[in-house]
Amino acid sequence: MTYRTEKLPDEPILITQPFEEHDAEVDGGFYAQSIIAALDALKEPVVVILDLTRSNMESQNLAYAASLAIPILNHPNILDRVCVTTSDIMRMTMQGLGSTTFGSHEIHVFDTLDDALAYARSY
Repeated sequence: MTYRTEKLPDEPILITQPFEEHDAEVDGGFYAQSIIAALDALKEPVVVILDLTRSNMESQNLAYAASLAIPILNHPNILDRVCVTTSDIMRMTMQGLGSTTFGSHEIHVFDTLDDALAYARSY
């Protein structure tokens, strides 16, 4: 697989991560559906952490990837949305996903997974 999605045990946190070999145009639909399936299966809302530290997403079709994100961003089992990246391009993309076009959902961006987890655990 070119991605992973994992619910942390005993915590309202779902971490999802595309890997270097992930191609949004080839794998994106399957990846988005796996996140939606994980969210659908939950009994309680979670903070979703998108960890892009091992991804090459900034070199891919970001408009297509963003279109796949809409049903995820609007899912009722999401308490909050978090992204881990050091890429300026991905930071701007996350800011854009917070626009009214995508449902006005703020996405909090952190440089490290540890910082993102600390934020998520504040719930």
